[in-house]
Amino acid sequence: MIKDTDLVKKLRLQADVFRHHFSRKEYIEAKMVREIAGTVALFIEAPEDFKIELFGDRQGDEPVEGLFDEEKCIKAGFESIKRGFDMQRMTYEDVMVLVNKKRG
Repeated sequence: MIKDTDLVKKLRLQADVFRHHFSRKEYIEAKMVREIAGTVALFIEAPEDFKIELFGDRQGDEPVEGLFDEEKCIKAGFESIKRGFDMQRMTYEDVMVLVNKKRG
């Protein structure tokens, strides 16, 4: 399935990008990085072990923490909603208005 090592590296790098945005309290950007990484992993039909490496797994007896810290992902989601960002009801244009407003 995944043969393109550059794609794998870029997906792993997204965890660092997420942490960068999270540490700067850029929660909407952090949330979007995580969501896009998840969408790409799903689209390319990434193997289960690679998805577990990225996002962790709570199905076994011992939870496995992924490169995307689960608690930080949850906090980024909550903080995004508090700031008016809700992916369930927003269009792309709505999201870009918020991002551009934040950029100034």
